[in-house]
Amino acid sequence: MLSKREQSGHWGQRRYQSGFVLIDALIAIFLLTMSFAALYGLTEGAIQNSREALVTTEAANLAQELMEQLSARPWSENFAEGQCIPGGKVQGTKNGLQWSISSAWELENVLLKVTTEVTWPKKGHLTTYGLTTLFYVE
Repeated sequence: MLSKREQSGHWGQRRYQSGFVLIDALIAIFLLTMSFAALYGLTEGAIQNSREALVTTEAANLAQELMEQLSARPWSENFAEGQCIPGGKVQGTKNGLQWSISSAWELENVLLKVTTEVTWPKKGHLTTYGLTTLFYVE
């Protein structure tokens, strides 16, 4: 049989251990919560960057598509149908993106500088993606 002193020492130590486990559990829960909060923030940022990259890719594809449409047809048809106006600008909208085609002669009736620009709103301001090339016009 244990004396009262041995018993009280035994129980006192057990109380200390159970309190220590509770503090450990609270710290672990706190650290786990902070880790999830950090991961959520990183995930949210990655999703936003992914959306911005998608819109930029769509804008680049649209600018390239417009340029290819011009080069695939005879320039006389492009001029007659108003697809490209030397010294002027043609504008439109596609898939929520605003586009424009501007052109100017570099060498009169021979070398045409064509610029396609696609514009979209991003974080309160307009962002533009542009392509410029020179075409030999026969």
